[in-house]
Amino acid sequence: MPDRPWEERLVAAFGDLADTLMRDFDVIGFLHTLTEHCGDLLEVAAVGVLLATPAGQVVDAAASDERTRDLEPASIEWDEGPCRDCFHAGVPVADAPLDSEAARTRRPRFAPRAVELGFTSVATAPCGCMTR
Repeated sequence: MPDRPWEERLVAAFGDLADTLMRDFDVIGFLHTLTEHCGDLLEVAAVGVLLATPAGQVVDAAASDERTRDLEPASIEWDEGPCRDCFHAGVPVADAPLDSEAARTRRPRFAPRAVELGFTSVATAPCGCMTR
């Protein structure tokens, strides 16, 4: 459990994010700060950000930890996983538990690799400004 109330953590997140906008803007630095605060505020183990290029390709942009930094590019390369499905469908996707037969059947490379990295579930949500 975090040591500060949620409201204080939210104010700190907005302060840090606003501070990154005041300096020479670094989008990757901003996204990394965003992943750290999202993990804290949502009380989840890890957070990643994937972005779409104008040509519709998905790219790994930021991750809150090494496990996520390892899993996201593999998911993109394999064109498999809940983030891929979320991007293409434009709706939230959740996979739990990842070690189930259904998850391994639906995502034969992603699910075992995620479990190997210590994940038990994955949930994704599209950005509100996503366009097709």
